[in-house]
Amino acid sequence: MCFRLIQKENMCVPCQEKFLERAKARLLDKDYQIHKKRIDKKIAALKQERNKPQIEARFKSAIKELEKSQNILGFKSVVYNTPLHDNGRPNLTVNNNLVTYIEYLSEGHDILISHWKEDHHQDHRACYDVARSVARKNFQQFWCMDEPPYNLHYKNFNCNQYVDITDYVDVKIKALESYETYFDKDSIDTIINYNKYRGSFLGSGKVAETFQIMYNKV
Repeated sequence: MCFRLIQKENMCVPCQEKFLERAKARLLDKDYQIHKKRIDKKIAALKQERNKPQIEARFKSAIKELEKSQNILGFKSVVYNTPLHDNGRPNLTVNNNLVTYIEYLSEGHDILISHWKEDHHQDHRACYDVARSVARKNFQQFWCMDEPPYNLHYKNFNCNQYVDITDYVDVKIKALESYETYFDKDSIDTIINYNKYRGSFLGSGKVAETFQIMYNKV
């Protein structure tokens, strides 16, 4: 460090006044920064308390939406009890306990389908990491899905599995409409239009969902 020391007694009066003004400004600025940090901390704490009920309400609505889509698609799901941050937000992390839990749930199944590693949603990327670990045994096939809006940043995805869903488009739309807090009409139209684009590789008027098969033991 380099320090520069100045004795104000050796300055002329105008210089002393400027020196004192600058020193006072720096002091006030320092006090302001300290005060601002305290205020910001209080505001952050208030936001956490305010957001908790909102997050709880959103979680409840998400469960209702999930149940509605299950009734449409005719399947049952298991909801993982994700640990939460102090402010109520999900804290999904990859660890041995989570991998073991998913291994237990997936016993007796042949195909594992998960998100792609370049998904722009952090929880989806965590799912991919878990799936990579789980898929190392007990599965004949491991697929990664390709679906907007989460595939917007894909750079290394290789579609090598096309599944014809032409006869199930209406059912898919109804299932997507169940998640009214997640998808609006424009979002659903984007998804279906993307499926139509992928389906064009299968033939005129076809609609398809696409995947990358990571490995196939069959």
